[in-house]
Amino acid sequence: MRLWLSLGLLAVLTAGFVVFNRYSKDVDPLVGAQYERRELAKDFNLPVLGKSQFFTSEDTLSLAQFRNTPTLIHFWASWCMVCREEKPSLDEFWRKHKDSDIRVVGIASFDTKQAMDESQLIRESTFTVILDQEGDVASSYKVSALPVSFLVDSEGYIVEKFLGPLQPYDYTAIENYLESIKSRKSH
Repeated sequence: MRLWLSLGLLAVLTAGFVVFNRYSKDVDPLVGAQYERRELAKDFNLPVLGKSQFFTSEDTLSLAQFRNTPTLIHFWASWCMVCREEKPSLDEFWRKHKDSDIRVVGIASFDTKQAMDESQLIRESTFTVILDQEGDVASSYKVSALPVSFLVDSEGYIVEKFLGPLQPYDYTAIENYLESIKSRKSH
């Protein structure tokens, strides 16, 4: 008797599963569909530090000012040893692209103007550096450790998040992204 009851229950469950699977595929056009979730980068308005090609130290900067241009937002700090070691490669990337297709913005988070000045990280003209002294912007981007970078497209959406110091393959990925934009515009 138990055997027949178990077999009957198994048959009902199997039939239910088959019918549900078939019905759900026929009804739901999104089954198996690919889609991209786009997250809008959080805007900010912070004071500019040091020398910059585009802004003076009296200015404040908001992300909205960079609409229509891809932007690399780089969270870092003067007290972060990894950030200090990474700075020359970021400067090199900035020099290579400063007059063309991307803006680089360093956000000195949980830092002070005095510490940035004393660190001499911005003693020469470099990518734009802004001060997020209390770390509010870093918190809004859910930055839990430095350095972290975000590639933001010309519409203000986050394309990619890079954890840790930028590696040569990260720079290559960013340059490939920029090339893909150029290719789309030329077609």
